[in-house]
Amino acid sequence: MKFLNRINKKPIIIWWGVNTSIVDFEEGIRAEEPIPILKKFLIEYAGINDKTKQMARCPSILDELQNVYGVKPYYDYKLNIDSDDEIITKDHSQRFFDSHIDIKSKKLMAFRSNLIFFAPYEKSLVMSQVAPFLEDNDIANKTLTIPGQFDIGKYFRCLEFAFIFKKETSSIQFLREQVYFYIRFHTTRPIIFRQFYWDKEINKYDRPMMAAKKHKYFKDPINTVLPYYYKLFDKFQFKKKIIKIIEKNLTR
Repeated sequence: MKFLNRINKKPIIIWWGVNTSIVDFEEGIRAEEPIPILKKFLIEYAGINDKTKQMARCPSILDELQNVYGVKPYYDYKLNIDSDDEIITKDHSQRFFDSHIDIKSKKLMAFRSNLIFFAPYEKSLVMSQVAPFLEDNDIANKTLTIPGQFDIGKYFRCLEFAFIFKKETSSIQFLREQVYFYIRFHTTRPIIFRQFYWDKEINKYDRPMMAAKKHKYFKDPINTVLPYYYKLFDKFQFKKKIIKIIEKNLTR
């Protein structure tokens, strides 16, 4: 009965897209919908033999991987570390590098994709960005993912993949067919994804929110915590305004 109740729960609609209005991110229109990691796990690992099939029935594994999804990049990109710990690449242009790579300190950086997830009809839905712990690729094996979470029912902001090169790593490769980070939705309700095209009108509300994070007054810690930005987002009714724009730009 408990299992049936879980199945009958009302789905959560998640809108997702890429801010293609920014120069050098137009390729975001070919981004792929996140893939369910539980299904991927069952296909790749739990279906090998009778012993591994038992994992597919383990409630602790099923609960842990429920509503965990894998995200793939929408371009291939290789980064190298030279003898002076400088990040270099032969792929694409310097402009592409400057747009997509944010070097924060030695071996700590962020890879920008301008990918966003938004829960338009939920008052609150926490989403975490975590390491791709069930993957076997360069990103999973050679980097440490910097995790984070925020409420996508109360805030509208793009993700970036922040990571640290592991020791002795000299290069990493982002590949379009490989998952490079996971997102976890903190709910037991089923998820339905709907992609949207980023209309430039959204920038009227996205830019002020991003600008509000700059030049923080650290003596007053109120503007260094997420609830502060949730209140700003609600105060100016940005959610209602963004919903009206995106509803006209859903792909299906």
